[in-house]
Formats: sequence, C-alpha cells, structure tokens
Amino acid sequence: MTYEKLIELVMKGRSVNATAKALGIPQKTFEGYVKQRSFPNCSSTIVLANEAGVELGEAVKAVSKKELEVKTKSQYVAAALDKLAVSFNALLSIAKAAKSKDLAAT
Repeated sequence: MTYEKLIELVMKGRSVNATAKALGIPQKTFEGYVKQRSFPNCSSTIVLANEAGVELGEAVKAVSKKELEVKTKSQYVAAALDKLAVSFNALLSIAKAAKSKDLAAT
C-alpha cells in the first residue's frame, strides 16, 4: 500500500476538514499529512490505520517509506542548492570585480 492510498482510504471522499474532525486531529496537522509537508507520528498512524481499515503494519510501512522518500529528495535539493550558491557567489565576485575595473577605467 502507498501512503497516498492510505490517505485516500482515511478520507473516504470527505474534505480535509471533515476528515480531521472525524479523526480528532487538528485540521492543519491533517492537511500537512495530505500535502506531505509532515507525517503522522506513531499514535496518529494508529488512528489512520483504524480509520482506513488496514493493518497497522501496512500503515506504518506506507508512512515510513513516504517519509524517507520525501526526506531523501529534500536532502538532494539542499545539496544542489548549496552547489548553486557556491557557483552564484563566484559569478557575483567576478561581476563585481569587472564592474570595479570598468569604474576605475572611466
């Protein structure tokens, strides 16, 4: 089972707000789960598994796998941004030096 399928089973066609109320989870928290900005802790995963009617082990696997996938992607993005920042700063230094040289020549 995928994380997306788990959330789909939990929502049962309801809105985020209606589902959150039914589960007793704050709306912003559940919205974070749906948008994959955050992931349920152990006790919330139990609530989700019960609501979805799935085995707890399946829910834990789905949540853990998706959380790892998202965190891994975030790490790759952060590393790429770090590399871009170094290159950008080098280009900026070159541009500043060229501008200073041009100003000195005039």
